Amino acid sequence: MQSNIPKQYLRIADKTVLELSIECFSKHPNISGIILVLSKDDSYWPGMAKSYPGVTTVNGGAERFQSVLNGLKALAGLAAADDWVLVHDAARPCLRSSDLDNLIPLSVVI
Repeated sequence: MQSNIPKQYLRIADKTVLELSIECFSKHPNISGIILVLSKDDSYWPGMAKSYPGVTTVNGGAERFQSVLNGLKALAGLAAADDWVLVHDAARPCLRSSDLDNLIPLSVVI
């Protein structure tokens, strides 16, 4: 893409790609929290953050795996041992609520 704006902040209609991704998760009844991993130099999110008070932000790493690890570390003390964690690339907003339904088990049988 040839844009000065990071792809997660490009607009589709009246929302950014990131907002569309966050809203899919925040509206789902089985999602209890969202951790958003951002570059420490991100200058776009602070202006949007007030619209998403339930989203916790964490600094990312130099590589994607480091960012994911930082997000998982932020869950320490928040998530139970049997909680499920979904990792999503916010720059791909085409996730549907039904996709989340298929990913989240209603119950785990042991």
